[in-house]
Amino acid sequence: MRPMKVWRVITLCLWGIFLTGFIVVSSFYFLLNFSILNQAKMKQALAANNFYQSLRDEQIIPALIAKTSITPTEAGVLPRKDITAALKQVFPAARVETMSNSVIDVIYQWLDKKRPDMSFTIDLSQEKQQLINVLSTTIDQNAEKLPDCESGQDVADDPTLLTCLPPFVQASDVATAAKEEMKRVIDQTEASLTNEDVALTNRTIGDIRNVPDYLSYLWTLNLITLPLAALSTLYLILRRKGGGLIVVGGALAITGILAIIGYAVTQSRLLYWPGATFDTLLTAARSLVRPMLLLFGGIGIGVGVLLIALGIVWVYQRRKHLKRKALAND
Repeated sequence: MRPMKVWRVITLCLWGIFLTGFIVVSSFYFLLNFSILNQAKMKQALAANNFYQSLRDEQIIPALIAKTSITPTEAGVLPRKDITAALKQVFPAARVETMSNSVIDVIYQWLDKKRPDMSFTIDLSQEKQQLINVLSTTIDQNAEKLPDCESGQDVADDPTLLTCLPPFVQASDVATAAKEEMKRVIDQTEASLTNEDVALTNRTIGDIRNVPDYLSYLWTLNLITLPLAALSTLYLILRRKGGGLIVVGGALAITGILAIIGYAVTQSRLLYWPGATFDTLLTAARSLVRPMLLLFGGIGIGVGVLLIALGIVWVYQRRKHLKRKALAND
């Protein structure tokens, strides 16, 4: 092979490497924008994967219990299971979804660097009164079920912790005292839910706080790689003819293959976080990313193979034309 041809092949390979890099970076940017960074699609995916129910049971209810001074027990007039049941009644899935959507709006504004942090405050004054009403009914029912205290049995000073009826005390008296104590404690509790209650602060999220910067870098990089990919493609086709078309097709095909590999890899979870909330969040994200990977892979491989085939035909026809021209000159 002549030195000029060797140099031509080497330069085409280098062009192919650079073009593949440009296309991969831009494809990754558009993949994120069409999937998990699409706020409307993400909300739909979360709802389809029962994210809001998991969020309520694992994050919101424990956070609300922690905000109050109520000490949940396993028995008595106000056991843990009844407090949890009351909170689930006060915070149905529809209400949690409405609350969560407002938080998601804040998070996406933070990701877009439109706000410095993920701070939010959700007013719960209406739910606070509903909770008092539901727990009052629960206390009345549980007080009627209390057995009489046995001789020598310890009796709690807090009426909400009583597990039996002391001597000469009526169930109605216990219920009244427990409801007054419960109402006093809840009235003292701030009727709001903030980002600090669910550990969404720059101090608690660790390296995740840098994600907006990473997305900003990716956006800037895409502004560079996208026009470079377009200019490189034009140069290769206009100056390198069929060989350039083969390089462009190869770059697209490689990008498509990488997308298909990503589709196969994401079939199983790559991250394992404890709890159903994070598991559901990852499942929702995967449900958005994987179809886009398959789409990008199919387009990349399909268009790439087509361009390679056209490039090969172009090179063959060009060589055939040059050979005819050389024979005619002879």
